[in-house]
Amino acid sequence: MIALYEIRLPQAQLRPFIECYWFLNATIGAPCQLEELIYTDARADIVFTFGSPYLRVRADRPAEAQLMRASNVDAQRRFPVRIYHQGRLHLVGVRFRPGGLSPFVRTPVHELSGYTLTLKDVFGRRGVELEEKLFFATGDTQRQANLLDQFFLSRLAVLPEYARVMSWLKAIEAQRGMVSILELSRLSGLSVRSVDRLFQQVIGLPPKFVARTVRFRHALHHLMAQPATRWDEIVAALDYFDQSHFIRDVKSLAGVDPKTYLAFLSRRRESLAPNHVHLAVLP
Repeated sequence: MIALYEIRLPQAQLRPFIECYWFLNATIGAPCQLEELIYTDARADIVFTFGSPYLRVRADRPAEAQLMRASNVDAQRRFPVRIYHQGRLHLVGVRFRPGGLSPFVRTPVHELSGYTLTLKDVFGRRGVELEEKLFFATGDTQRQANLLDQFFLSRLAVLPEYARVMSWLKAIEAQRGMVSILELSRLSGLSVRSVDRLFQQVIGLPPKFVARTVRFRHALHHLMAQPATRWDEIVAALDYFDQSHFIRDVKSLAGVDPKTYLAFLSRRRESLAPNHVHLAVLP
């Protein structure tokens, strides 16, 4: 499969918060279509839509489908989605790191979590102006990346609690998601309630939910690196209660069972979706 996505990194000052900008410019004619299966990973995304609309379906609830015609902010998704592209595609995306949306919005991020919102809802008039500028820079991805840099640098305002919460997230990552909120409480010297409140202020989601996504991502990395790995080995390595627990978690976060998800990834290894750019080595 041809790699369709062009990836650009933001300016250095923005990289702790924004993983990358991505660009998709292609024409896909019927009966072909581009399918993405985007798992839940506690990150936020912005998608600027300038071409054909795309179909978005909840992977865990296939009856819930939306035809996405307008640009949107997908804030800390709590569920996996399938995306189907066809026609003239012109998309510009912003991929945030966990907690990366909070320095750029003035609304508490936990109030945005789980919602797909308009640019005006989240960024007001300036978000709409940015969309117009990106449209008129169509075909020049470097110019579009520069516009995104300018916009986010102008809004950058890091919360006082950001560094502390990032240290907790680092602990979760270091232990591959196998950290409880009680352990974070002991680590920080704060109450469980305070840890949960601060975590949601910065990340937008509870620490337990984020830990689940981290553990799933480690399982995914392991399976992609060594597809022949027995599931019970992953269950033991990542402290799942049993194999059924592991399969339920994968279905919840990816929308399908592990075997189906691996088959999907193996079909499109050469054209990783924005959800998977963290699996690639970026400059």
